[in-house]
Amino acid sequence: MKTTLFIIYLFISYFSFSQEYVRKYFNVNKKEITQKKFYKQKNYKVNLDVFIQSDSLIIGMLVNRTNQGKLDEIKLSQLRQYLSRLSGKNIDSSKTIVINYLSSTPKTFNNSKKSTWTIFNKNYLISLNKLSNIHQIWVNNPNNLNLEYFHKDKINWVEDSNRIIENQFFPFEFQYGNFVVINSNGNYISHYAEYGPEEVLKYTKKCIKLK
Repeated sequence: MKTTLFIIYLFISYFSFSQEYVRKYFNVNKKEITQKKFYKQKNYKVNLDVFIQSDSLIIGMLVNRTNQGKLDEIKLSQLRQYLSRLSGKNIDSSKTIVINYLSSTPKTFNNSKKSTWTIFNKNYLISLNKLSNIHQIWVNNPNNLNLEYFHKDKINWVEDSNRIIENQFFPFEFQYGNFVVINSNGNYISHYAEYGPEEVLKYTKKCIKLK
């Protein structure tokens, strides 16, 4: 929500000044910086560049790939209810939730019939389930029309029909999808774009310990 309000403010502030494109650049703390600093600070290991365009304004923003926050009790309860409805399975309140989220525009390769993404290796779930009290769920964006490529025959994808997960955790689209881990207290760690089993396991272990 804060990101959305920030973007709306920028459009209102700059829209009427020129019919030519006004270019503005912002760092991960939403502070305006020069174009040179923007590209100098760009580092795929820790952040991603996002561009938003209107008729007269182009906004370049750097966003952290990994983010941490906490849901209040109401939002946490609503999320569990929503996921329970989508999956048809009750979400135990004592469990840590791991959501592998497939965006509407994930990267695909025309020369491959099925994705070779390592997150689909069976060892991923085996390792994840060795951790205590885990509920893992595969969720896809409603606009994704290529689930066959992402092993629909083996993966029980459930659709984020009301875009609750997208709006809460993933305000930007990235080709490689995203994931989020939410512990029983509502603490969460989200990660944007390309990832593998190692990242999920790493941040799940970290999130479990958050109070």
